[in-house]
Amino acid sequence: MARRKIYDYIDDDGESCLEVWIQSQRMPGLDAVIDARLQGLEVVDDLRRPAWDKLTGNCMGLYEARIDYKGVCVRVICCFGPGQGEITILGAATKRGRTFNPRNICQVALGRKARITEKGRTSEHF
Repeated sequence: MARRKIYDYIDDDGESCLEVWIQSQRMPGLDAVIDARLQGLEVVDDLRRPAWDKLTGNCMGLYEARIDYKGVCVRVICCFGPGQGEITILGAATKRGRTFNPRNICQVALGRKARITEKGRTSEHF
């Protein structure tokens, strides 16, 4: 049974920011790997490494679902909310060392986080 629900952030074009990012990566099967990780996060008691981590520094207030896909470190950037027991996906990036690609993912995600309570900004992921 799910302990939490996962939502996608919906951009100004009415599209899931995660789906748009996945399509831009041109990595066949990446969507299924991300969905499997996110489904696991719905039901696990404790969100912790290696599947989940709290971000710091200019990413304070954000979290990452951690996925290694064919040698690529993929990070799905999330926050808690808008409601109790809910997580919203705010974007995604690849990561090498301590550097995200795109580099501005945290600034973008924090801007989206500020808007998750607006009508139409989130949609259930599954």
